[in-house]
Amino acid sequence: MSGDEIYGTSGFVHNNVTFNIPSQPYDQRFTYTDEYDVQPLEFIAVTGTEADEHNKSVSRRIRSQAMRNYVWRQNHPTTTDEMAAAAAIPLKVKSQQKYEGKFRIGSRPRKTKKSTKAKLAALESTTTSESEADQEAVRKALLRYSKWSIRQSLMPDKNLLMRKGANADPFNSFSFPLGPESEKFIFYCGLPNYALNPQLLLPDQKHYAVNCIALNLSSDCWYFVREELALFHAVLYLVSLDYNMKYGLIDSPGSLYHGREAFRLINEAIKNNTIRDTLIAAVSLIITRENLAGKFDLAKIHMEGLQRMVHQRGGIQNVESMHRHVVTWADLCYSNIWDCKPSFPLLPLKLIGSEAELPTGMKSMTLSPARTFGSGSLINSIFRSLRRLSIAFCPEYDARLDGTSMSNQIYSVEYDLLTLQNINLEALTPSEYLSSSSVLMNISAYIYLYLILRELPVRSKIFLTLFQRLRDSLEMQDGEWWNLTSERQRWLLWVVFMGYGAASEWDEKWWFVEKMEPLGAALTLWTKEELRSAFKGVIWHDTCDAFLEKLWKDMSHRERVELDGE
Repeated sequence: MSGDEIYGTSGFVHNNVTFNIPSQPYDQRFTYTDEYDVQPLEFIAVTGTEADEHNKSVSRRIRSQAMRNYVWRQNHPTTTDEMAAAAAIPLKVKSQQKYEGKFRIGSRPRKTKKSTKAKLAALESTTTSESEADQEAVRKALLRYSKWSIRQSLMPDKNLLMRKGANADPFNSFSFPLGPESEKFIFYCGLPNYALNPQLLLPDQKHYAVNCIALNLSSDCWYFVREELALFHAVLYLVSLDYNMKYGLIDSPGSLYHGREAFRLINEAIKNNTIRDTLIAAVSLIITRENLAGKFDLAKIHMEGLQRMVHQRGGIQNVESMHRHVVTWADLCYSNIWDCKPSFPLLPLKLIGSEAELPTGMKSMTLSPARTFGSGSLINSIFRSLRRLSIAFCPEYDARLDGTSMSNQIYSVEYDLLTLQNINLEALTPSEYLSSSSVLMNISAYIYLYLILRELPVRSKIFLTLFQRLRDSLEMQDGEWWNLTSERQRWLLWVVFMGYGAASEWDEKWWFVEKMEPLGAALTLWTKEELRSAFKGVIWHDTCDAFLEKLWKDMSHRERVELDGE
């Protein structure tokens, strides 16, 4: 056995794996004391059918070999490439016993913690005693490990832990199969609580591009990919679509790679009849991705498979809560596109903390939907929820809602929107459906939810479907009814603004610009600030500013074209 090779396992424990441990006792101190200044490392076989959590000696043996290898490299720097930079520095032979506490070997009593002043004094004395040559050698060694460190930092932690108390991975033997653009997609999506290495976050980077709360990506989803690698590829398959659409791409090589791997791993698990909650979550992310990409027929095929998988698990209530929101979001989005009822029943949800209320100054300027559409209209509760969510997503207000509660409220309001849509479809004829003011408000509320709160990419074909529905409904509306009062006109103006936002990356946006001009003139709204004030009276979020800026530029461009034509 070569002295530079390490043999052994990483301590990775799976439900179907046990460790074969030689019968030789491992509590003898000669295995890791200074008397044997050699590097004899042993091979540990991993076989069997079931892991035994009491076999702590395996973990002890792994740590001991890691310690012995570490000390060997410290005492023999010229034999390794990594420490060649420190070869010219005089070395003192270091004792293995010095590192027993670091590698949790031996049973030494814990020392009393030093005071803060004592630690600072010791640190200062150590720093001043180090020579410049030593510091330069350390810097060079860190540079040599920089590429390795970046790859490992893609893990949630330096030693990615398994669930249910499994051992750490001291040799980092489990690595993600990254493909082209994978690291770019990982940094692009990010996750709440910095599931990636927080040190890699740039100082001026306040947040990541993807709204993970709205997309129901769990803050700890990276921790589940070791038991379900398909989930890792499914997450990046979805995130890559968001990235590509924002930059005007279609399917980049990295996106296709993660999609292919996700399908392959899901099919392998299904062939083995292994239906896990993590696998169900991976399929749900695939459905969401196909819906956003406009591949509705493919999403329909996958949805049928998801329904069977959830049924095999005993219903949506038996899916773990951390994966349940991914499933319900895929279900609601699919049902909205196909105008059908949800596949899974409404889940009872609990809010952590009180609901976000409107600021006092905002209540006086907010229009009442009950005064316009009647006190019995279901649209009243929907807009009340959307307004509270909009406030909860604004950092300058005290929303008193955590990410889970906001995700629950998004789920509830979307379920209400879908329920109202199905009620109208069942009760009204096609002509009555398009001319109904309730239907018009339902579609515009859907656009606000997807465009502003969920922050779906504007180039998604979901918005193509939604703004076409909205345009058809606007053409069938009773103009006299909407123009009867200025309050109704302000509601209609906001509806047209939502249609413009959904169509802002399509040629159809000019239809909404043309529709908005007479409404603005009737309400004597001549400036951008006046338009913003009118929109805030209905419902508003800071994200709307970007669409208002684009609208104002398009309106100015249209006026210039008309003047040039005259």
